[in-house]
Amino acid sequence: FADGPDGNKIIGGSKSFAQSNDLDRLGLIGTLEYRPSDSFHTTLDLSYSDFQESQSLRGIELPLQWSSAQLQPGFTADNGLITQGVFNNVKGVMRNDFNERNAKLFTFGWNMRFDFADQWGAETDLSYSRAKRDDFLLESYAGTGPNGQGATDSLGFSVQPNDTVRFSPTLDYTNLNIISLTSPQGWGANSTQSAQEGFLNRPKTEDQLAHLRFSVDRAFSSGAFSKATFGIDVSRRDKDKVANEFFIQLPGDADSVAIPSEALLGTVSLSFLGIPGQIAYNPLFLLDNGFYDQVRNINADVKTKSWKVREDIGVAYVKVDVNTDIGGVALSGNFGLQAVVTNQDSGGFGIRSGGTTAGDGFVAVNEGANYTRLLPSVNLAFDFGNDQMVRFGASRTAARARMDKLSASQSFNTNDANLLNTDPNHSFFSANGGNPKLKPTMATTFDLSFEKYFSGTQGYVALAGFYKDLEDFVNENDSVVFDFVDFVDLLSPAQQQDLGTTLGLVSGPTNRGDGSIKGAELTVSVPLDLIAAPLEGFGIITSGSYTDSSVKLGDNPDPITVPGLSKWVANSTIYFEKNGFQTRLSHRYRSTFLGEVFGFGAGRTLRSVKPENLLDAQISYAFQSGSLEGLTLLGQVSNITN
Repeated sequence: FADGPDGNKIIGGSKSFAQSNDLDRLGLIGTLEYRPSDSFHTTLDLSYSDFQESQSLRGIELPLQWSSAQLQPGFTADNGLITQGVFNNVKGVMRNDFNERNAKLFTFGWNMRFDFADQWGAETDLSYSRAKRDDFLLESYAGTGPNGQGATDSLGFSVQPNDTVRFSPTLDYTNLNIISLTSPQGWGANSTQSAQEGFLNRPKTEDQLAHLRFSVDRAFSSGAFSKATFGIDVSRRDKDKVANEFFIQLPGDADSVAIPSEALLGTVSLSFLGIPGQIAYNPLFLLDNGFYDQVRNINADVKTKSWKVREDIGVAYVKVDVNTDIGGVALSGNFGLQAVVTNQDSGGFGIRSGGTTAGDGFVAVNEGANYTRLLPSVNLAFDFGNDQMVRFGASRTAARARMDKLSASQSFNTNDANLLNTDPNHSFFSANGGNPKLKPTMATTFDLSFEKYFSGTQGYVALAGFYKDLEDFVNENDSVVFDFVDFVDLLSPAQQQDLGTTLGLVSGPTNRGDGSIKGAELTVSVPLDLIAAPLEGFGIITSGSYTDSSVKLGDNPDPITVPGLSKWVANSTIYFEKNGFQTRLSHRYRSTFLGEVFGFGAGRTLRSVKPENLLDAQISYAFQSGSLEGLTLLGQVSNITN
């Protein structure tokens, strides 16, 4: 919401779409197992997946308070929010977008186990995985005229009880006589190019991970310790991203063209917004048949979106398994220590100082970091008899940042409106990018649970509590003051004379964050034959959890919740399992949470996500005998009610 009249908040604009998706997936998996003797066993796993997803998006971007549209007198305000009113001079941007993703995933795993002496054994795990993804994100714009020209809308709006907004347009967005391919807001126009009538983003990413683990273990037949394991674990991960972006323009530098009849698909309803409909057409047809030109985007930020990151991680570890009695209480579990050595490196692009324009002259950048972390852990289970158990866990853990956050690329920016400003927080110079020296988020964790089992181990009640103290939390949007004095040569003599300050902000991820996560979870599993014998095979599993998370980022005293975590989560499953037949109906609820979504230019941004309810079903049958023994038929349906 934007700032409105009389100190009220008001809708700044709307960007809502009708969306349809189609996902095709080919999956292949195979396992080869070989055991020539009791002392040697090996397994080879291979899998391949091919994903092809296409998405059509149709809607209207409606710039309101954040534009030249004018709010008319007579609006209604309630508790500081303007809930009803009319905007004049609304210049909407009709969108017919097409997105496509092609992804291929290959994984290989080879495990070998060899018991070479009495109570001694060795194990090796070798694995490799590769993921390649090509995205095709096409935007196509239409409207009543180019760059603010043509008919405008007198648009009524009303905020609904569920916080959505419904509109009442006076313009007919299905009228081919007034709607054409154009750039209604004049986006992309500058001194070197005309406005864009669309945009094409084609990023490519490749991710590879190679991993080797070798361990030796010694079993003990007596004493408090049942086994000790020593090992090393090494891995290398490489991720590359290449950015390709294009302005979509009409041939011959035209600023408006009628929508070709061959591309028309009719209309699409936007009734969920209160808008009867808009023209629907196929933007891919326009691109493939010469109705659009592609002009490469040479802006500096595009080059700096390309990067490479490599992580080499070595782990030496020891783990001791415990199995003993203390005062008549059976104690089992393990404790251990990991020493994790990380070498991370990133290659990307920055802006060369001393160029002639902000986009002139890129310089290759290679930076990284080396660090070591010690990670102790203990997990213990106390069996008090009568099917009652208490479990306790404590550990030090590390969560590495996402690979794109480690990018060495930096984008250099200038803002003519701030040329005279002397405040570094709002200055002419700025930069943003990744941080190849970013460290992992560290957590000290404690878990405690009380469990009561009945009907053997099929039914149980468990109450668990947890606490995590977070350090070096990744602040994805931090900023520090930097002196851009080496870049003053980019300015004209007049700009250099008027420049208010050479200081500016460099934005990107840092480890300036700390906080905590704490909460509790209750789980109940009940086989219904405990209630009545005829209900054998039926059962219910339900759980509910409460999570309180809080993180302070940088110098901001106001905390946020940890992204991805809801305060309340509930899961319930009703099932039937008998004679190879199985069916399940599951429901999941989660409350509002801070989620990550794709924003401008396919970049990720945090948004508050509304509560969700999901209902899923599954049915399967496993053949119990005959030539088909071992074969399972499985069917699943997700999100049944939506």
